[in-house]
Amino acid sequence: MVLTLAAATTLALATGPVAPSYELAPTPSVPQQQTVEWPQYIPVVTSLLVPGSGQVIQGEWLKGLAHLGFGAACLAATHFGASQPDGTLRLVGGIGLVGIGLWSPWDAYQRVVPQQPEATP
Repeated sequence: MVLTLAAATTLALATGPVAPSYELAPTPSVPQQQTVEWPQYIPVVTSLLVPGSGQVIQGEWLKGLAHLGFGAACLAATHFGASQPDGTLRLVGGIGLVGIGLWSPWDAYQRVVPQQPEATP
């Protein structure tokens, strides 16, 4: 009886559906993010301290001197505006200092980390 049951089971399994093949599927291609080492961020840090210095470190002398000159002009406007009774020149100089203080490191960062093109569907 046991032999008959084993034979019937073997015969039923042998004539059943074909067993699936377990081949390796191709691995999907996942784009890797570009890693940036810490020394590449030195221009960003220096631009936080002195506007334009990060651009000079990266080799963009004219842009760095323009940032430094604009920062110096805003600092001078703030200094000379402090003695004015109106205070408008001081306000304009202060806004300019904040603007160049934020723009210069951002500009240095844009050169450190290149923009990746958007994926097209």
